[in-house]
Amino acid sequence: MTKKELCKEIGRTICLTAVLVFCFVLLSGALHAEGIGSIDQAPQQIEPATGHYLVSDMQGNGVTVIRQHNTLLVKIITYDDAGQPVWYQASGAYDWDTNTFVAPLYHYTDGSCALCAPARPQRTPPISDNLGTLSITWQSNTQAMMTLPNDNVLHLHLFNFGLPPIAIPKKEYFGDSASN
Repeated sequence: MTKKELCKEIGRTICLTAVLVFCFVLLSGALHAEGIGSIDQAPQQIEPATGHYLVSDMQGNGVTVIRQHNTLLVKIITYDDAGQPVWYQASGAYDWDTNTFVAPLYHYTDGSCALCAPARPQRTPPISDNLGTLSITWQSNTQAMMTLPNDNVLHLHLFNFGLPPIAIPKKEYFGDSASN
């Protein structure tokens, strides 16, 4: 085989390979669009960061999340209609497959006062009321959407203390702000 014939053969091989690759890409794209031959990828597992989360657009409110293995403890610090501070708590398993925490939300009242004078008598254990289901879905390890029992949706982001400030995402980052 001469050098000229060899170059022609290499050119045909390259051209045929390019056509085959192009056809494969087109065919695999068409099959994927039809759901044939595609592999469903598992959602990314998100590890919620332990810490204090701020509630977007609600100054003075916060959520503390503590994770130990697969269990989360969530405390919500907020105010009642009269402006008095109240707190709520939920604990339960974190679902790594859906990046979601779902648990009963409790409101605690009538507890002891840690900063009160020692002469104050010790109260019985605090009274707790189950208010319904709390749900938190993480979009990243530092940002989440929390749905309260009254269907209010709050946008959370990890409080960044002791470090330079970071940009706080707008509500639109989490979805349609008109639905909130």
